Amino acid sequence: MHHELLLIFLLGGFLFTGVYYLSNTLKNPALAALLSLLPLSVICAYLMKNKKIFNIYTKNAIIIIAINLIVLATMYLLTMNTSLNYMYIITIGLFIWSALQYSKYILLEKYFPGFQTYKK
Repeated sequence: MHHELLLIFLLGGFLFTGVYYLSNTLKNPALAALLSLLPLSVICAYLMKNKKIFNIYTKNAIIIIAINLIVLATMYLLTMNTSLNYMYIITIGLFIWSALQYSKYILLEKYFPGFQTYKK
């Protein structure tokens, strides 16, 4: 178990370091975006212990990806249409993302019990 956690931790560090290096040192934000949006949700699916958990995971990942797209589009539109500093736009994006994810979780738990959790 500890070896798995260490590997996951190291992969996360590689990801953040890689994004920083590609965007700030190589000045290539396109490659940084590619690395940061590496299909982590697909790769992380290897960690699922059974098919039922995998199915719940994939259904929820689809919704989360849609929320990410909405937030990224909002951030892009704010960048293009306002004079806000990009750091503020990122912060606004994180608040919107958090609110949407929280709402998703609460609403699905209320109206579709079992959609998000595995029960034996």
